[in-house]
Amino acid sequence: MEGKKMVLTDKQLDYLKTLPSDRKRAWLEKLKQNGSADTLEESILNAEQKSVADIEDKNYLSEQSKEDILESRRLLRQNRGVQWFTLLENVLSRTIKNDRETSLITFFSFLSAFTESDQLNVLFNAPSSSGKTYIAKEIASLFPKESIIQLGSVSPTAFWHDYSKFDEKTKELIIDMSRKIYIFLDQPHFLLLEKLRPLLSHDDKEILIKITDKTQRFGLRTKTIKILGFPVVVFCSAKLDLNEQEATRFLLLSPETSSAEKNKAAVLQAIKRVSNPSEYQKELQMDQERNKLMEHIALIRQSRVRNINIPNPNLLLERFLETIPNGDYQGRHARDIVRVASLAKGISLLYIADIAPDSFWSGEADDIEAKDQHTNLAVDLWAPVSEAQQLNLPPFVYEIYDRVLLPLFHKALTEETDHYGNTKEVQKGVTRTEVFSFYRKIYKRTLPEYQFRREIIPLLTDAGLVYEEPDSGNKRQLRLYPTMSSPLSNKTENNENGRFEQPKGITDDPVKKDGITDIVTAAEKIFGAKAE
Repeated sequence: MEGKKMVLTDKQLDYLKTLPSDRKRAWLEKLKQNGSADTLEESILNAEQKSVADIEDKNYLSEQSKEDILESRRLLRQNRGVQWFTLLENVLSRTIKNDRETSLITFFSFLSAFTESDQLNVLFNAPSSSGKTYIAKEIASLFPKESIIQLGSVSPTAFWHDYSKFDEKTKELIIDMSRKIYIFLDQPHFLLLEKLRPLLSHDDKEILIKITDKTQRFGLRTKTIKILGFPVVVFCSAKLDLNEQEATRFLLLSPETSSAEKNKAAVLQAIKRVSNPSEYQKELQMDQERNKLMEHIALIRQSRVRNINIPNPNLLLERFLETIPNGDYQGRHARDIVRVASLAKGISLLYIADIAPDSFWSGEADDIEAKDQHTNLAVDLWAPVSEAQQLNLPPFVYEIYDRVLLPLFHKALTEETDHYGNTKEVQKGVTRTEVFSFYRKIYKRTLPEYQFRREIIPLLTDAGLVYEEPDSGNKRQLRLYPTMSSPLSNKTENNENGRFEQPKGITDDPVKKDGITDIVTAAEKIFGAKAE
């Protein structure tokens, strides 16, 4: 067999790459009789170098030269004076119809991937065929392909093996997730979600994870995985029953589902896309504004911004407090204000050509500062989804409460007079049949009974908005009731859209009432503890 060239399969080479040196030599000795040991060692070495080259190519920013960074910054600086926000809205509106806030928040969340530690995680939660996956994929198409990792399905163990590099010294698998955008087109396995919690919380920039692999010869073996950096993680799921630990780590978004204009535009867009796919893609490729935005994003990625500082934290706090209704402060607001800050930093990245200091262009510094208008714009984007975030509800579920249940509760309010002649409001509650009927009237489609019973009612109950009890006249029938003591007595109906609005002056915000502007004093006021 001397001189015979032994060719290993890719599977064998991948296995040999992960072995320690002593076990690798044992393998070589065993295969020596079937081929040249030198050839095998050379094959294994080449395979390892190829694997590392692939990884470094996918994560080339970690090895980007100073000259390349400065050249990217020089090209980026030429984009001064462009109205990027207007251009961005124009580009997004051509493919994503009537979802302004959702698409903009998603875009800036994706852009936050190119920061050091301000990445935002997004969870699209809405019924099937509502466009949640479409929005994520359309916005991802604007970003460099090297930054996007799109997964349809992945097991908890397989996720950690992808894009890993074996460190011979520490015997660890290294995964560099910095400046990456992971898009799960469906909600992954719950065990993977559990393992991702420290990563999603940004607990540490280096996280060690222990897993076990089962091999045919050696049984269960432990592997150590070291995760470097923070990615942007995006989940798209039609399941509404979320674990609270996962939900609080994500910015919850839902596409618009009730707009007749959006539905019509979506149909027209689909016809245009499928009737002539080549022409549709050609039209997108020739879109000058779209190409300009894509080139700008690529240059932002290559310019290696490290930190984006907010020089006016008092403005951020003051504007954020405006989104907290009735002064109902919660511990989760500490996370929410960080998300608003990350949105502001994402907007600043878009305008980097106009705001970066001279030291950034010369390469002496890697940090930039956000402007006050970026903070204001971030809060304006956050405000429409803030109530749902504070209740830990997907916006779609909160919309059902706002547009379906509240009007029904309003109709179910009656006045009764007791035997003393006193008049009081009595809430009769609403049945599920009434909910389904009114939902169909507003949304022009049916609400699945099992989804309302098993997912929506428990979410609204956990949020403290409703409770369900048997009808006093028919114990076999359940009725929904609002949990507030006087749910609608202080609210007025808006006849144009069926929503209810809180009249001004009903509740005073204690922080605003006291005129507090100092960030430390305001924090003490919110959380009831002395700030250190």
